[in-house]
Amino acid sequence: MSLKSKIKVNSHYTRSINLTRDVDSSAVIKSYIPTSRALKTLGQIYESLSVNKAPRAWSLVGPYGSGKSSFAVFLSQLLSGKESNAKVDSSKILKKSSKDLSEKYSSLAKGNSGYCSVLLTGSPESLSKSLMIALHSSAK
Repeated sequence: MSLKSKIKVNSHYTRSINLTRDVDSSAVIKSYIPTSRALKTLGQIYESLSVNKAPRAWSLVGPYGSGKSSFAVFLSQLLSGKESNAKVDSSKILKKSSKDLSEKYSSLAKGNSGYCSVLLTGSPESLSKSLMIALHSSAK
């Protein structure tokens, strides 16, 4: 039996993630694999969101292709108030990796309409113009 018949590579990882294009993509969410670092970061973000006076600004820093955009799309779905397929999928994936974190993120969304995620992808356009477009789109 050949190695090729035993190993299957998810071809989804051959393309980059675009925040604005992929924010509601169930395919992107279903292929996300929460690493130990991602779970730790999700825990830190949850802790800051569950306390009223904590600083709430984060920087995700890493080389191209390290999963920053995938993480952002996954997180935005966890915090979303809409019950889309991507939201349900993100909750299921987190539950498989960490039942405790899954319950914590579910509790953040209970009794409210979720968080408004403003996802912005860098481009040669003016930052202020891109930000206004992203804010408008998210507010709708």
